[in-house]
Amino acid sequence: MTNLNLATHAKAVAMAASLGAVAMPANAQEAVELPGQDMALEAEFAEVYRVGGIDGADWEQFGNISHTGFDGEGNLYIFDSQ
Repeated sequence: MTNLNLATHAKAVAMAASLGAVAMPANAQEAVELPGQDMALEAEFAEVYRVGGIDGADWEQFGNISHTGFDGEGNLYIFDSQ
């Protein structure tokens, strides 16, 4: 293709792409009526681990936890970037 034909082709492709971006309902979209009303769910959590506390020296407290993880033996690791 020459530069002129390439530019014309590029404009045609861009125009076709922009026409495809026009909001049109997709075949997969379907409005459904849900039964009932929304309701709050009660959550009950069992404490598994407790780390740290409210009171303590600066070096005993977390400041900026960046990652947490467990090793193969179930040990909890907390990475504090403070």
